[in-house]
Amino acid sequence: MFLPVNLNLKGRNCLVVGAGSVAEKKISSLLSTGAKIFVVARAISPSIEKLKGKKFLRLFKREFRPDDLKNKFLVIVATHNKKVNNSIANLCRGRNIIVNSVDSVKNSDFIFPAYFSRGDLVVAISTNGKSPTLAVKIRNDLKKYFGNEFKGFVREVGYLRRYIMREIKSEQNRKYLMSKMLEEVNMLKLTKNKSINVVREKFRQLIKNHARTGFRAKS
Repeated sequence: MFLPVNLNLKGRNCLVVGAGSVAEKKISSLLSTGAKIFVVARAISPSIEKLKGKKFLRLFKREFRPDDLKNKFLVIVATHNKKVNNSIANLCRGRNIIVNSVDSVKNSDFIFPAYFSRGDLVVAISTNGKSPTLAVKIRNDLKKYFGNEFKGFVREVGYLRRYIMREIKSEQNRKYLMSKMLEEVNMLKLTKNKSINVVREKFRQLIKNHARTGFRAKS
């Protein structure tokens, strides 16, 4: 069983061994994190070659060497040779480097979920490696519901939370008020159809009304 986490890779040294179509997907995921990405492979696909020049990405067209693991925080092994993948994964484990072997859940410290993002909203689906195809199907179904309007929605929920944290001292009242705001205000509709200033003013007024009339949070 894997622990679902959001991992901060900004500035971390990450190694990808292999440069085919599977590796390309992993590299694309890493590029959005601000990680320092090192790619080592005997052959590099044209689509990955096109990424040359990207900030924090370095390509090395050669065989993997054990020294490539030096100072690496995370490794993704994506060659077409299972024996090579297993060997590199074992080397990583011996050096306490977390590793993903794309062809072996059993030989991986972490796996990639099927995910998508709408601004700061990230929706990830995992079957713990049982059926990646099912995870992708569920992800695609959810994408139809969580449209681009959720970018503004999540941004404004974040603003509301910061405002409540600043204005309300009681942690119990903060939780109550956040829940109440989400119940009372159709924020998704507001953020989609009205200006941000109108939305924020509505939030402030509702918070003031609750503060004036008293909170009814359960103790």
